[in-house]
Amino acid sequence: MIYKHTYLLIFCIALLLASCTTKDNLPSLRESFSKNDSKPFGANIAYRQLEAMLTDNIIRNKNQPFISTWQSINDTASLYICVASKLFVTSEEVDAMMEYIQNGNDMVISAGRIDENLLNSIKCDEMYADIYDENLFEKMKDTKTSMLSKPGTYYGYFYYPMQNHFINIDSSTTKVLGLNANGKPNSIVYFHGKGRLFLQCEPRALSNYFLLTHDNQQYLQQVFAYTGNVPEHVYWDDYYNKLSNRKKSKNDNGFSTLSEILKHPSLTYAFWLALLLLFFYILFGGKRIQRIIEQIKPNENTTLTFTETIG
Repeated sequence: MIYKHTYLLIFCIALLLASCTTKDNLPSLRESFSKNDSKPFGANIAYRQLEAMLTDNIIRNKNQPFISTWQSINDTASLYICVASKLFVTSEEVDAMMEYIQNGNDMVISAGRIDENLLNSIKCDEMYADIYDENLFEKMKDTKTSMLSKPGTYYGYFYYPMQNHFINIDSSTTKVLGLNANGKPNSIVYFHGKGRLFLQCEPRALSNYFLLTHDNQQYLQQVFAYTGNVPEHVYWDDYYNKLSNRKKSKNDNGFSTLSEILKHPSLTYAFWLALLLLFFYILFGGKRIQRIIEQIKPNENTTLTFTETIG
């Protein structure tokens, strides 16, 4: 009887421990934007919707730098699609993209942070909000975006605010297509030669989570409504969404620590502040400080001490 109670007690303890260690399997919020990723911030839904929209084409997947893709094709009316959290491209890759567009092709790039090599080529700048800064200073809320093709229609979901936007846009070659919740442009088109470059700086609006919320799949349709109806070929990039930094360019003379620091405003401010503090330290705290002079003891009359000791 005692053994039965002991076994029952052990079984209850084991069951309790098992229930305590069981955790809810929360979905990953990593922003992969991969066509095979069905998690909230993958791009599987966008890829499948494009397959349904472009029924006359087979989407060709590319897992290489664009310069290699351009060297292997000779298209004049195709569509190239790239969705990435951050886009890093070399100057050679930008030149290849410009040649591709000039020949009459369309390119759609959606990235939260777009490389300055590409932005400089179209005379445009971007203001972006880092997700880690948002975690510290912003709270999740209902956020939305819109396209000028459908004024008064908004597409939104519950997450961190959509704050990325373009500034210093050259209106002679670039047209605004969409706005964020603050009314600032987050989707533009750049005309170059016979083709067009579409830039959108809110890739989360093409994620599975966004497109499955309400009627947001219409946003994807509006983004691609400006491209050619029947492209010659359709390419889906699955290379740049895996890059965490820019590859070394052939035109780069070498890595410069100072240039990398000056690329980021926060690091630039910290760098100049450190130099200013160092200057004040040298000016005020670097003066020669006189060492403490030790007190010299007077000479002791050892004869008198010896006589007193003998006495």
